[in-house]
Amino acid sequence: EETFGQVITIEGRYWQASTAERVLQNKAGAQNMTWKDDPVLSGPYDTYLDVGAHWVDVVSFIYGSNPEEIVGWRSYIGANSPHRDSHVQIGIEYPKGRHAFSSISKIFHGATNHFELNIIGSKRTATWNFLRSDEIEMGEGRDRRIVTRKDTAFGSKQPPHHGLGWLEGYIDIISSLIDEVTYGKA
Repeated sequence: EETFGQVITIEGRYWQASTAERVLQNKAGAQNMTWKDDPVLSGPYDTYLDVGAHWVDVVSFIYGSNPEEIVGWRSYIGANSPHRDSHVQIGIEYPKGRHAFSSISKIFHGATNHFELNIIGSKRTATWNFLRSDEIEMGEGRDRRIVTRKDTAFGSKQPPHHGLGWLEGYIDIISSLIDEVTYGKA
């Protein structure tokens, strides 16, 4: 039976290079305005809501509750428009002393769609990465092992690497492991 012990935090990142690519194109003289450059159409954010919302949603699902408080800062460096943030750092407080931290960026040069979660516990850690969606890397002490999804028992019942099966399956697995943990303040 796998258990994390006391969960210390969930940390991760969601990095993309869409703004970084646009910055390099704009240096060459290209200006590509989209609907996101109009705050009436897109609101006062970019990275924070467009990409960050997915990261917060997954962590909230794993913890089984909504955040009580979200704090952080936003960078606008390289943004096409003054209201469009390009990089966000957030810290989230959940009920029962649960925590989460993330780096969310659209200006991370060289990034693909890098979506990663790390659960840090007193007995074990787990890392899930979008680029290796059918694997969870488990750590214990100095040892690591890979847990590979092989069946269709979770989520949408899709096989590995098909549709939403990979994401729903791993969120379901991680959520049930979290449910077994005794929570407390760090």
